Amino acid sequence: MTERHHTRIAMAIALFAAIGSAQAASDLKVHLSTDTSSAKNRSVIVTATFTNEGDEAAYIYRPESPFGRYDDEPASDFLKVKDSSGNPVQYIGSRDHWGPVEASHFVTVAPGQSVQKRVDITNAYAFGTGGVFSARYVAYQRRPPELPRRAKERAPLPPLESDDVVLVVDKPSDQQ
Repeated sequence: MTERHHTRIAMAIALFAAIGSAQAASDLKVHLSTDTSSAKNRSVIVTATFTNEGDEAAYIYRPESPFGRYDDEPASDFLKVKDSSGNPVQYIGSRDHWGPVEASHFVTVAPGQSVQKRVDITNAYAFGTGGVFSARYVAYQRRPPELPRRAKERAPLPPLESDDVVLVVDKPSDQQ
């Protein structure tokens, strides 16, 4: 190989390393928690807390988050729910359609700020006869369309994921 080829290979490796490091972590973190008192009412309530640990504003795409509706119902399957055997639980809730991406479709989280939203997923997933389940928030991050495109922002954002939260779902009242 010529020196020119070595230079091109080195530049390509540096580019992929830069993109990889931009994708490796997000300044926006999400944490899920459950309301244990909701189990007594046979409700499955999950609270998602989003915290911006960075020094620039972060954005949550509302249609793929708990902020997709103004009530406590989910607007999409942003939670990946599994049964105690690790099998996916089917999402049976609404799928609200938002049309083309617009700035109003985002929640802005300022640096150091946290926002949270409580969501009732009781009727959104096929929990069957109840049991122990796990849930995880998973969504691809997006940017509002009118943001300036600095070099840092051109790299794809990493998916936003929470840790798993355990859900204990009682039998529906019509099955007892």
